[in-house]
Amino acid sequence: MNPNATITLTSGAGTNVQSLCINTPITTITYSIGGGGTGAGVTGLPAGVTGVYAAGVFTISGTPTVSGTFNYTVTTTGTCVQASATGTITVNPNATINLTSLPGTTNQTVCINTPITNITYSIGGGGTGAGVTGFTSRC
Repeated sequence: MNPNATITLTSGAGTNVQSLCINTPITTITYSIGGGGTGAGVTGLPAGVTGVYAAGVFTISGTPTVSGTFNYTVTTTGTCVQASATGTITVNPNATINLTSLPGTTNQTVCINTPITNITYSIGGGGTGAGVTGFTSRC
């Protein structure tokens, strides 16, 4: 009688749930396939990330090229009852910044005690804030 398949996360606690920026390699995720499991497959990975089975180990690795939340499932193959494991890879987009005030507002010359025209930018993508440096005073 063949045993049921087993699957165990072996790459360390928490490696099956990752959050990273787009175009950044994931931390490699590994699962041990045992019992009656003779292989494994995966669904739900982002583009640029793949899964490979070899010698009792299923390895997920790569560099995601799209942003989003990807819930994946690794399922064993074999002759008896199969097992599965799940995880999540969250891929954050790169930050963006775009001038939203009028062109020319980024290069102003004003007299003392005269306010400048507001300079505004929109922050998007994975950006959560912004700062400014480089102001100079001229006498």
